[in-house]
Amino acid sequence: MIRKQLAAVKRLISARNIFLDKGTGSKSYTVYIDDFDSLGISVMDLMSRNETKLHLKNNNITLANDVRKILFDNNFEVAVKPVKTLSTTSYNNYSILRVKNVNSDFSVSYKDAVGISNFPVVFSGGLFSNLIAWEGDNGKGLAKQMAGEGWDVWEIEITGGPETDCSSSEIDTCPNYTYSDLTDFYWPASIAGVQKYSGKNQIDYVGHSNGCRAALSSLNSYSTSGKNNSGYYFNYNTGQYFLVNLSTNPVRKFIGVACPTTLNDVSDISVIARELKGGVSKGDLAIRALYNDKIQHIKRQSYAGRLDAKAWFVARSDYKISTALMKFYNDISIETNTQFAVSPNIANRTYLFAGTEGYFGLKHYEGDGVVPLSDMLMLNNSLDNSVLYLIKENHGGILSNPLFIGTIKEAVK
Repeated sequence: MIRKQLAAVKRLISARNIFLDKGTGSKSYTVYIDDFDSLGISVMDLMSRNETKLHLKNNNITLANDVRKILFDNNFEVAVKPVKTLSTTSYNNYSILRVKNVNSDFSVSYKDAVGISNFPVVFSGGLFSNLIAWEGDNGKGLAKQMAGEGWDVWEIEITGGPETDCSSSEIDTCPNYTYSDLTDFYWPASIAGVQKYSGKNQIDYVGHSNGCRAALSSLNSYSTSGKNNSGYYFNYNTGQYFLVNLSTNPVRKFIGVACPTTLNDVSDISVIARELKGGVSKGDLAIRALYNDKIQHIKRQSYAGRLDAKAWFVARSDYKISTALMKFYNDISIETNTQFAVSPNIANRTYLFAGTEGYFGLKHYEGDGVVPLSDMLMLNNSLDNSVLYLIKENHGGILSNPLFIGTIKEAVK
């Protein structure tokens, strides 16, 4: 009986705007829990776990904690695990990265009943982001949402980590890694680590901006053949790192959000970077200034101030990237004839999301303010089994768009 009562309370909390309405209450509502109600099923599933049944039988005080977790959508376990790259990076040393697992307590039977796949869903953020970028500022971002609903969520850091970007220190001792370090070492080691820790050879991948481009570049090299000895995972039983391989065809479904590829066409940012000052582009002048100041890792505002693009970078960031990576993106923003190679079969199915609004509601060029729409159109045409969605948002705004969130959840079912 207590399970049915708890399910009813949970439904009441979810519909509190109806039942706890302070208005006239003139409308009549009928809300009930039937055999097909996913919320009711989820409560029954969580309360049917062996440990919860034991707490219920013994009237254990831990039962109160179980109930609290169920009512407040905290039905998942969190673990941060290390992966180590090879030492053949551009800086001739290894780096230790983190992968974060947010895994629900729901049973396999529940996931099957509501259509949630057993494949890990891996999230990676864009430039000037970190390990938890997809969790949102309020902790209610897409990664946490999907974990709470039953998906096996993993988050990776290919930028913004404490060992790669000295994010929590003013002393800049971290490596000035390149874009190739991301594609040949950071991404393969992280995904191979997720595969090893999760026990699954295929994942679903969601990448924003740099997290999309770096993944595509890496998959272009390693999707068909895999990559032996791509990095190291940590064995908690022995306390040692062991080599791990990236499997062939590691990505089942690829979700790419605002992916910069060639950046040949004009965007709100590239038009500033390309502007000449004394015969030299402002973008090149900004990078020169950073190197002259011997700065190896920068926050977004560090580049913006030297670029004189403060308006676009009004949202400050506390996370860093290497100056070498910033130079890579600056260079392709300035050039107008860059190329981008991508294998057409990098995943079984690809879903792409392009923004169509500039920043501050302005629409100067076709795209999201950072990525020209032509980049996304080219990518969609280059990939097999790909579909492109146009979202009326800017480069970062796509991530919280309801249409985007709903489509992703359906895509990875």
